[in-house]
Amino acid sequence: MGIFYTITTIGYAVIRASPLMPPVIGIPAQEYYFWETFFLVPLFVFGWLSASALALLINILFKRSGTYKAHLAVLGFALNIPWYITWLADTVIAILYLFHILTPQKWSEMIARGGTWQAFTYSYPLVSLLWLFFLVAVALKIVENPRWWQVIINSVVTVIFLQVLMTIFIR
Repeated sequence: MGIFYTITTIGYAVIRASPLMPPVIGIPAQEYYFWETFFLVPLFVFGWLSASALALLINILFKRSGTYKAHLAVLGFALNIPWYITWLADTVIAILYLFHILTPQKWSEMIARGGTWQAFTYSYPLVSLLWLFFLVAVALKIVENPRWWQVIINSVVTVIFLQVLMTIFIR
């Protein structure tokens, strides 16, 4: 997923687009996508490795046994599927920018007006987030077979951790 996002981000960098949300880390908005191309792959790998470790630690707190390798396997699959939703939408927007069908300024105006495009902009990340939560819960249930309340707690904590990490860096 990091490679796919990097390719899409190169499109944003080529047109020197600024992120719709201001960067959290100290990179100027006009250069953000250029620099983002260098840390996306490590970010996705780190997110997968650390989310798997966190989920394993939570399962250990619930007195469950398991292996890091097993958590890596199931979460590697569970994390990537929902990210395709956001990647696909971001890629379509990048292509529209590259072919001058849409500009970042026009897109910002369309979103600000409300209506269909604003609903689209807020709904596809929500769909991805809900799908992420569901798949992480199923993955953790498969790997450890804990009680459902333990799965829900572990899934919520793991997904929140991962989403905070991604929100800090991905614009």
